[in-house]
Amino acid sequence: MLLTPNAMSPGLRTGLYLTTALIALFLLLPILFIILLSFGSSQWLVFPPPGWTLKWYQQFFSNPDWMAAAMSSFKVA
Repeated sequence: MLLTPNAMSPGLRTGLYLTTALIALFLLLPILFIILLSFGSSQWLVFPPPGWTLKWYQQFFSNPDWMAAAMSSFKVA
C-alpha cells in the first residue's frame, strides 16, 4: 500500500524528504567534487587545488584522438 504525501504523518513525510535529500547528496557530491578538481592546476587530484586552470580542457579539446573518441561516444549514445 502506497501512501500519498497527504496521507503521511508530518514526521514520516519529513523523514522521507530528509532521506531522499541525503541519498541525493551522497550520489551527487562526488561528481561535483571531481568537476571542481578538474579545474585544478596540479597533474594529480589534490585538495585544495594549488591553482585554477583550463589547461586540461584545452589539451582535451585540442587533441584529435580525444575528439574522435568523444564523437564516437556521442554517436553511440
